[in-house]
Amino acid sequence: LFRSTGIDDDADAIQAAWDNLALNSGAQVSLLVGDIRSTPLATADVVLANLTGGLLMSSAEPLRRTVAPGGRLILSGFMTHEAETVLTSFPGFTLEHRGEEEGWVCATLAAPSA
Repeated sequence: LFRSTGIDDDADAIQAAWDNLALNSGAQVSLLVGDIRSTPLATADVVLANLTGGLLMSSAEPLRRTVAPGGRLILSGFMTHEAETVLTSFPGFTLEHRGEEEGWVCATLAAPSA
């Protein structure tokens, strides 16, 4: 069974997500207003973080803890000139894929296995 949790510190973003979920059925999604740096979350096999480069770097530790051993962390929302610094904020993770479009980067990182 597929379950997911969405978190954002912007209540309007969470409301927009609820509005979009109302248009789609079958997904088991929890949405909450909070800050990834201070909101404890259960581990997950796949974690997606669409954040600015600065926020990805300041959230690196809680994001690393949230990815299950052998899981994947998908990062986006940062720019090409920030990529090296952002990606080195996740030591022990292996870069599996990196894509760029118009100066924006998306990267998939593999977490170390247990």
